[in-house]
Amino acid sequence: MWKLKNEGIPVLNIFYEDSANTRLISIMSTLHKREEREYLQYLVKDTGERKIEVFIYEANIIHGYALKMLCEYCASIKIKVHVQKKTLHSYLLRCGIPSLLISRGSIQKEMNVPITQTIDAKDSAEQKIDSVTSEMEFTDELVDRFTEVVYSKYGFDFREYQKNSLKRRLQIFIRKGRIQDFHHIYEEVLENRENFENLMIDFPIRTTEFFRDSNVFKIIRNKILPYLDSYPSIKIWCSGCSTGEEPYSLAILLGEAGMLDKTHIYATDLNPNVVEEARNGMYGIETIQKGSENYTNSGGKNHFNDYFDIIGKCARIKHQYRNRILFFQHSLTNTGILNEFQLILCRNVLMYFNNSLQNKVLKLFNNSMDLSAFLLLGKSEGIQNNDGKDIFFAYDRENRIYRKKEILTGKENWLL
Repeated sequence: MWKLKNEGIPVLNIFYEDSANTRLISIMSTLHKREEREYLQYLVKDTGERKIEVFIYEANIIHGYALKMLCEYCASIKIKVHVQKKTLHSYLLRCGIPSLLISRGSIQKEMNVPITQTIDAKDSAEQKIDSVTSEMEFTDELVDRFTEVVYSKYGFDFREYQKNSLKRRLQIFIRKGRIQDFHHIYEEVLENRENFENLMIDFPIRTTEFFRDSNVFKIIRNKILPYLDSYPSIKIWCSGCSTGEEPYSLAILLGEAGMLDKTHIYATDLNPNVVEEARNGMYGIETIQKGSENYTNSGGKNHFNDYFDIIGKCARIKHQYRNRILFFQHSLTNTGILNEFQLILCRNVLMYFNNSLQNKVLKLFNNSMDLSAFLLLGKSEGIQNNDGKDIFFAYDRENRIYRKKEILTGKENWLL
């Protein structure tokens, strides 16, 4: 029988036990305390010839230094990682860290020990979902009910998102969770915080890359940054920053232009777990390889890998770029003006909003911008189907780059 211990240090949320050939380490938190990181480092290094089994419970994210340490261990030591939360499991895989999702009975089978904290996962063999049911049709009324309750219970506001987009994502969640009908969504999501967190893994959709749409970054590099360089200090807002590739791409451009030290980048997203991922700045090596191609296409002349610390199959953006970005949770649907920015990027976010919400968000951006600021939208977005054309004009219509339009003494002041 295993009896977990932590060397008589009750403040730490890390426990361990040794057998003849295995050390079992159980982690009950996000490892944001320095003492926890140091203790984990001690436990992993002081193992002798034992294998290491790490089980992580109750954590949706692992913070920067501890995550980097975990990458190093996976690259140099025989270690197996198990996680309880699907959000963390998905994140570790994106970072290039192999991990297994804990299911009922999996620990007993792997370790032959009884552990009480495991996922109450449904046996897929017992959960037969009729194909017609899994393809159920959501009405607008049902979606409205769902978004209202999500907002009142969790504070996430999807009430003015495009209905078709919400329906598609709910269908995906139903298939993944093997849910029988709409009533069970309420039971699964609204009665269980963990199930809601699982829904938020892909809700809203996160599609991002380093230097995505490289031609846009070429314009930023060659036209927008030389203009912004005339400012003594620069403020940039990346709204809907997802896992951070876009703001870090900007930081790299600013560093190459010698402008990073006078720039503050604000990066926001609705999902707090995604914000933490972005703040960590940790990515799988495949992500970096794709970003390298985009970087070169944007006009980059350096080796893209030089902007990262490479650790096995993981890569972490260097400190000088992480240090210039302020990441925080922010909702475009119900949060006010942030600052007075010279550049705002909100790419591939408005497309999920209805026209009414698009109007509100564009007015928010307008009120958050310097008089001669730039606004960058996504490829499938624009200002023609909402009130945006009244407050912005097209600086580069093809690449969805706009500038603020001011009305002064009855005349339009086109800030070119």
